[in-house]
Amino acid sequence: MTRSRWIAYFLVALLLGPAATLGQSAEFLQAYDRYSEMIAEGRYQEAIPVAAGIIELGESELGPSHPNLAAMLNNLASLHDALGHATEAEPLYQRALAIYEEALGPEHTYVANSLNNLAQFYRNQERYTEAEPLYQRALAIQENALGLEHPDVATNLENYAALFRATGRSAEAAEMDARAKAIRMKQPKDI
Repeated sequence: MTRSRWIAYFLVALLLGPAATLGQSAEFLQAYDRYSEMIAEGRYQEAIPVAAGIIELGESELGPSHPNLAAMLNNLASLHDALGHATEAEPLYQRALAIYEEALGPEHTYVANSLNNLAQFYRNQERYTEAEPLYQRALAIQENALGLEHPDVATNLENYAALFRATGRSAEAAEMDARAKAIRMKQPKDI
């Protein structure tokens, strides 16, 4: 995945992030606003210590196993990942996944999203054997929770197809792509 695509995903996560700030302290909200401003301005490297500070505040205000903390960890992991800091990103993705599984249960859609993020990370690192079971599990959770024709299922299918292409399994990739396309064709067109 290209750096610009990671940044785009990250900015989408940023737009969803304010929901995670409900009930937080003024210090947390100020830091979050500063972080959001840095991301919007493209100052990604500068945003890393601010995001780390937000996580520290989140841990002290919410506790070490709150789902909102997992969202913060995932955002910081995505930022590190987009900047090519794989060593820093991986444990953050893993910790976010563990928190979601513990707090929400192993079949929650947030768990599926976190599995998909970690699978994407592994795929981009060419760690295909680690990525594939995560894609499989994420897809199963999404299909069970959201139905076979949900847009999130299509996204997971597209990501999984990219793994198949990367490993030379073009027939399986084509099957996943066809399923994803069929789902997308049924969705309302953007206005």
